[in-house]
Amino acid sequence: MKNLITSVASMLLLLAVLMEFTQSQLLYVKMTAADQAAAAFRDMVKVDGCITDTSESWLRQELAKVFHCAQEEITLRGTRTPVGRGQPTSYQVEVKVKPVIIMAKFWNIDSERNYFEYRLDRTVVSEREVDSP
Repeated sequence: MKNLITSVASMLLLLAVLMEFTQSQLLYVKMTAADQAAAAFRDMVKVDGCITDTSESWLRQELAKVFHCAQEEITLRGTRTPVGRGQPTSYQVEVKVKPVIIMAKFWNIDSERNYFEYRLDRTVVSEREVDSP
């Protein structure tokens, strides 16, 4: 009987670890997808010379799909006025990613602490041609 109890407890612990491993793999896939969306956004910002409404809404849509969150939960700051070729354009993106640990209650982790911030702080050089007078 003692062996049965120990075996069941061990199986539960192994199952919990397996679930966390699976969650970490899913988070890796989400981070890779977010990085790809951020790279495409970077190219848009380079071409436009600033953050446009179109590029902002596109990035918000993509990140909301990737992280399964509302677009309002995504913070996007940066250069909003177009700059000419060779000038720096910067932007910052922040998204709260949750849940990080799938079985948080099992590990006695509060849901308020079960997240991390996906942050980007980038500066790119504009490729936008300035119109001549």
